[in-house]
Amino acid sequence: MNHRAATLRAALIAACSLAPLAAVAQTGAPASNRGGQAEAIEEVVVVARKQGETLLDAPATISVLQERAVQAANITSATQLSGIVPGLVIMQGTAGASAAVRGLGSTSADPGMESSVATFQDGVYLGHPRDYTMPVYDVAQIELIKGTQSTLLGKNTSLGAVSIISRKPSGTFGYDVTVTHSDGIGGNRLEAGVDAPLGGGFALRLAGVVNDEGGYVRNLYLGDKERRINDSSGRLVLTGPLGEKADLTFLYQHDDHQTDGHYMELLSDPKGVVSARAAALGQTNFEAVGNDRSYSGADGVAGGAAGPPQFDNQKGDRATLVAVAEVGRNTLTAQSAWVEWNSRRAMDLDFTRAQLLDLYDHEKNYVLSQEIRLASPPTDRLSWLAGVYGYRNNWRLVRAVKAQTAGGLFPFLGSAAGDLLVRTEAWSAFGSTRYQLSDRFTLSAGLRYTDEDKTPTYQRASTGFFALASQSPSLAKTTLKTRTARSLDGDLGVQFRPNDRTMLYLTWSKGSKSGGFQSSPTTLGAAEYDDETAYTTELGAKFDLARRGYLTAALFDTRVDGFQVSRTAVVDGVAQLVISNGDIGARGAEFSGSWQVTPKLTLNGGVVYSDAKFTKDFGASGALVAYKNMRTPRAPAWSGSMNARYQTTLGDRLSLRIEGSAAYTGDADLQLRSTDPLAPIAKAHTLLDGQVAIADKARGWELALIGTNLGDKRFATFDTAVTAGAGAYYGTLNRPRVIALQLKVSR
Repeated sequence: MNHRAATLRAALIAACSLAPLAAVAQTGAPASNRGGQAEAIEEVVVVARKQGETLLDAPATISVLQERAVQAANITSATQLSGIVPGLVIMQGTAGASAAVRGLGSTSADPGMESSVATFQDGVYLGHPRDYTMPVYDVAQIELIKGTQSTLLGKNTSLGAVSIISRKPSGTFGYDVTVTHSDGIGGNRLEAGVDAPLGGGFALRLAGVVNDEGGYVRNLYLGDKERRINDSSGRLVLTGPLGEKADLTFLYQHDDHQTDGHYMELLSDPKGVVSARAAALGQTNFEAVGNDRSYSGADGVAGGAAGPPQFDNQKGDRATLVAVAEVGRNTLTAQSAWVEWNSRRAMDLDFTRAQLLDLYDHEKNYVLSQEIRLASPPTDRLSWLAGVYGYRNNWRLVRAVKAQTAGGLFPFLGSAAGDLLVRTEAWSAFGSTRYQLSDRFTLSAGLRYTDEDKTPTYQRASTGFFALASQSPSLAKTTLKTRTARSLDGDLGVQFRPNDRTMLYLTWSKGSKSGGFQSSPTTLGAAEYDDETAYTTELGAKFDLARRGYLTAALFDTRVDGFQVSRTAVVDGVAQLVISNGDIGARGAEFSGSWQVTPKLTLNGGVVYSDAKFTKDFGASGALVAYKNMRTPRAPAWSGSMNARYQTTLGDRLSLRIEGSAAYTGDADLQLRSTDPLAPIAKAHTLLDGQVAIADKARGWELALIGTNLGDKRFATFDTAVTAGAGAYYGTLNRPRVIALQLKVSR
């Protein structure tokens, strides 16, 4: 491969990931199962600052999961990435999901609040909780980088980033089909892809997935299982040259996500209020202990018509165009992206058979983004990268809440219909440079300036109880003053190599996340919340074990000023979403490694300790929200994993692979302990996964028996207070034990 082609290929990989964590393992590099790290037996190349460098050269904590690891964990959606590597927790809430890294990350109570741990798919920034509903399939790899990453990644990466990278065309004709049947969730999944050369250097990959799940929560009232899921998605990826000095990648994807039934259940009812309400409706077998049992329905009450059964549907499209061109010795990259999705959902919030309290959401999202950057050759003694980024987003939420008394069983009567449109326009300019002082020392620095405007328009109509001024008063269409946020972020770093197999680094970085507007504020005067600013210092070391493996270690200290705390607060008996700003921080250590014990046996794993807590008391509206040294939600002090992989031959053609892993996560609060001391917690647990596979590489097939959560450990993954429940909580449990049979055929 000549120098120009190599440079363009490296730049195109960086462009498609649009993240400083896009790692591409060379052919033959094995990957880990749940909780593991990428096995660096073969050299792994990362574009840690959108410039090529090996995984062990990158001055950051990076975890890489390749396609086989994702399939071995039987992952079907982005929400299931929680715990896939130590220190990563993803919480599925009522409106969507959000991630936390090292015990720090935004909660998802408000569907309009963007996450501090940003998600990218093929380089496209995904900022809303509903973006996690996308199916995960045909991935080249999934990467997680921890700590503040705002200089080059930009928008809302103040605490880290997750990048999902799709497979690209191979350039030769081929196909692959994977069929998976999963017992325990009633799942059947078909995933397929075709590579086709088109001539003239162009190549095409078509991939798709159909996934059906029957659910594992038994609705005893309806006599059926919930939540039933039907996902279908298709993706087109086109690559090819643009003349002699340029290449392009075009990607288009359509997703269709449909679910029926409830995915929440009652986890506690200490005073028996919800159970008594259900008994009055004739439901005498009611339990509230978190046991995969639901009793929800949509029966009409007080002469009213029956409502629609619960559902959650979303359709979306996205397109990405990346062009990479050689300009002298430098590389010019331009990436354009368009994202649009439409979500409709209905949810029962009283958890009985009757329509006492129901929530209906219609959410729309539209995004256009453009990035242009110019980079010098990364092998130069002084290398640099500079660029500009533009972002436009129209996000809309139409929400209706209906409450009925049912002859006095429920204390509220009325309805509230709200319509919120938030228009966001942002642009930023950024640059990064690194200078190799000598063979031992390298310095790096970067800056990013961002200017962002957010303009909200509210409209609300309320009746009955919800017309009270202290709740959600009716108002005509009202556009509030545009909120302008300007920030200057940056990073500094130094690397030292005492020898060819050891790299030590020290980095400091500052990142910002813009404020915004609450979806359902009690008053418009309280709608706005402020920016948050994160500072991360990391001291790390990486050791190359002579191609038998690697070891990494890092000490970290992250402080977040004005962290956006999203919570459910009870106002006059009704649960309201509230966002306010407090100060948090985390200190800890992280270790990971991989060791090829023999040519047939490889071990890898990692451990994270993080002391994540509020650093100051803070309150809102005269009430204490959090106290100093209280642990933040979704913040286990310890998490870790160990994976073992054994592979051998059986005769002349067949190969046998046996793989097992154990992933431990400590106790973690799911709500603020100060305001919700009785809320169920995510109890400490160890998840055991395993896989046995037989393959015939020459004939292109593999048959695998996959087990996840083999010990059937169950724990809460999300909870929040029940309206008028007198201390009752509802939420979700993790998936039960799943045994899957998977057949892969490829050419």
